[in-house]
Amino acid sequence: MPKTALPLHLLADMSRNVVLYAQYHPHGHLLPHARASISALLDAGCIVHAGCAADAVTGVPADREARGELERRGAVFHQRRNAGLDFGSWQELLRLGCARGAGRVLLVNDSTLGPLRPIAPILDAMRPHPAWGMVASRQIRPHLQSWFVCLDAALLETTPLTRIFAQDFASMSREEIILHGEIGLSAALEAARVTPAARWTGGRRHLGRLMPPTNPAHVDWRRMLRRVPFVKIELLRDDPSHLAPPAAWHRVLRAFDYPLEWAEAAIAAVPARRQPVRLNWRGRAVHRLLR
Repeated sequence: MPKTALPLHLLADMSRNVVLYAQYHPHGHLLPHARASISALLDAGCIVHAGCAADAVTGVPADREARGELERRGAVFHQRRNAGLDFGSWQELLRLGCARGAGRVLLVNDSTLGPLRPIAPILDAMRPHPAWGMVASRQIRPHLQSWFVCLDAALLETTPLTRIFAQDFASMSREEIILHGEIGLSAALEAARVTPAARWTGGRRHLGRLMPPTNPAHVDWRRMLRRVPFVKIELLRDDPSHLAPPAAWHRVLRAFDYPLEWAEAAIAAVPARRQPVRLNWRGRAVHRLLR
């Protein structure tokens, strides 16, 4: 049977970036940092579908007016019960057909502040790569951190990646989702014979080997800002390696004219979590050599 031709409006969109944005708030609020992130992605010409997860889904969002401006610019919000974390949201948005007709699909979540600079130049610079992320990590095994990953849409049709998004994320713990979702995604790309690229892969690796594998978005956050215009919220909230005291990140955010009250609201929204790896004195000393 011959393939049905795509509608013209979908053909026009196949060169565009479609963002699947995973957002969570216990009470269903869209906090200012998330609104700013979605706005910046719209500014970059992206189509944005946001999966807005909450512990209980109500008929009308409490911040409907705040969402209205973004909706008028083309953002689409999908309310859902919180299940499966970010991968559960991305899975649901894919199931709804939100990526249909896309050229590239960006998996993004609300766990960062930013972008602190326009994102369009980064999207243009990374266009030659069929799969890339903002940050590469070597924790557990080399992989892309899943809070910002860009994939050629055709990759989502390959067997390794369809298997990733066919998993029952709703029944998994956070640790299982990291293993089978985040780390599994990079393994699936390898199985599809694609070598993912990253904006930040670290530097001075001969010195970095003196440290145990840690989260580069935590220990390298200052240097990372040169290429990645985002700061992880959990870094500011938990400071697991004692490398981001409030005075330091206040200075950084002020330098980018980023409202501190947005950061404080994001920090307060989700409780601190226990971090599995903390840098000792040697690790912190090596980190300071790398700065």
